[in-house]
Amino acid sequence: MAVANFYNGAGSSTVVDAGTVSVNSNNLEKQTNNSYYVSATTGLTPSSLGYSSGVQWQVAGGNGIPSINYTHSGSFPEYSGTLPSEIDRSKDLEITLGSDVTGADSVYVVIITSDKQIIKAFDGNPAPAKATITASELGTLSAVSDNSAYLEVVPFTYAMPVISGKQFVAIKETASVATVNIK
Repeated sequence: MAVANFYNGAGSSTVVDAGTVSVNSNNLEKQTNNSYYVSATTGLTPSSLGYSSGVQWQVAGGNGIPSINYTHSGSFPEYSGTLPSEIDRSKDLEITLGSDVTGADSVYVVIITSDKQIIKAFDGNPAPAKATITASELGTLSAVSDNSAYLEVVPFTYAMPVISGKQFVAIKETASVATVNIK
């Protein structure tokens, strides 16, 4: 998947139309809120996006956004650990990070239920040996018995290129996702 948002100024929350946007020659679809998106859907696989050979962004430009031709070099970060299938709210949850995280600037550990989410950020280079979400934090979650909750480890890396005098942020991330029950 690829997502792009362009704002009308530093600190602004207004997303503007930046013309045609593509990654590795795959056009992103402009959404009604002016964000751009493409996903590996039926007939398109992640390898179809060509990420194994790098990430090349092309932006036509417009509304104060310059024309952009930017290569975000380097590998995608990875998480090679295993995730549990159940979370016990009465105990701290420990997720092994350490050497299971490679190539990341930072790592998010996320738990998502239908009515709440917990997001914790950790250094990625080097990642701590483990990520801990305390029983106190877990106690704010509702019980889930149908595997409809998610546990995610999301390592990411970023670059901050200056293009035509404007600073942009390019992020590469992967997500290891498990459906979980919460007791």
